[in-house]
Order: sequence, then C-alpha cells, then structure tokens
Amino acid sequence: MKSPALFSTLLLALFLGFFAACSDDGSSSPTGAGEAVESSVSQDGKSSATSKDETSSSSESTVLSNSANSSSATSSSATSANKSRGKTLVAYFSRTGNTKPLAEYAAEYLDATLFEITAKTPYTDEDIAYYTDCRADREQKDESARPEIATAVENMDEYDTVIIAHPIWHGIAPRIISTFLESYDFSGKTLLTFCTSASSPLGQSAKLLQELTPNSTWLESKRFAIGTSREEIEEWLEEVLRP
Repeated sequence: MKSPALFSTLLLALFLGFFAACSDDGSSSPTGAGEAVESSVSQDGKSSATSKDETSSSSESTVLSNSANSSSATSSSATSANKSRGKTLVAYFSRTGNTKPLAEYAAEYLDATLFEITAKTPYTDEDIAYYTDCRADREQKDESARPEIATAVENMDEYDTVIIAHPIWHGIAPRIISTFLESYDFSGKTLLTFCTSASSPLGQSAKLLQELTPNSTWLESKRFAIGTSREEIEEWLEEVLRP
C-alpha cells in the first residue's frame, strides 16, 4: 500500500501539469487573433488609401485632359479663322488706353501683327475735353480733317485681312482712322472694325469708313464696352471670321 504522502505528491504534479497546458492555449489564441485583426485592418487601410489616391489621380487627369481639349479647340478655331483670311493685321488707335487691350486680345487670338496708330502730334487731355472747342471737337466737325500719323505699316501688301480698332468720338471714329484708310491701297482686302465706348453706339462710324475703301470686302463691325473680356472678343472673331 502506497503512503498518503506519495499519493498526494502525484496528484499535485498532475494538477500543475494540466494547469500549465491550459494556460499556454489560452495565451496563444488571443494573441494570434489580435495579430490577425491588426493585419487585416492594416491591409484594408492601405488598400483604401491606395484606392483614394488612384481616384484622385484619375480625377486630376480628367480635369487636365478636359483643359487641354478646351485649349486645343480654341487654338484650332483661331488657326482655322486665321488661315481662312490669310495674313492678318490688327491696327488700333487708343488715346486713353481703353481700346488697346481689346486689340491685343484680337492679335493674340489670331496670331496677327499688331500695329498702333499714333498721331504725329499727340493728343493731350485738353485735346479731347469734349464740348470745349477742343481739337477733337473741331476735327470731328470737319469731314476733311486728316490728322497725320507718326508711323507706317511695313509691307501692307502682305496682309489679306485688316482689323481696325478705335474709340468713338462724337458718334464716329476719330478722323485719324480716315487718315489710316486713305494711306494704303486696301483693294481686294477684307476689312472689319470694332470700337470701344462707355455708352455711345456704333452709329454711322462703320458706314463712313466703308465709303473710304469701296474696293474692299467689309465684314460686320461691332461696338464693345470698355473692359470687355478676352473671351468675348474671341467669340466675336470666331463668328465673324468663320469660313
């Protein structure tokens, strides 16, 4: 018969061994599950971020593509209009500076030569102080007035289309525009004008200028408000110069 002490020792050993085994299983299972969850979250997060980056990149590419297509279409329209009318000159007179930017828009859009019509005797502020018997008042009343121009266009014969930009003085183009039209032979050329004014309409301005060059082909003229945008000028040119 075994002693009670030996029997108790054996029972204690079996109990401690069973407890150790249960403890190892319990600690390994939660740790493994936690690592699996963390790994899953990490991979999902990376995948989601990658998806967002790809979507953002795709959107940016679409915007850039649309912008490029728009610029290409505008350039194509301008090129088409310019080719249909041959080499183009944009001549402008702008005493106060309101007409100049619009003329620049037109020249840039059509890839045309830009020429400023400047008076040999420059106009001062007093010269255009309307209704004071100033220089502009006297010239506009005199149909024969032809203010001298300081510079000349080189090789005017090379241009097929001439666009003339000017302000409105007393309801018509400044007389210096008449000087310009009478300084060259515009026979066979295509001409058109546009004017700028705060409120005055185009009136008889275009008609009077057309009478000075009867052997030219005149297209529709237009009046623009001061500060007209580049886009509006381009839209008009595309329409009026359309083949």
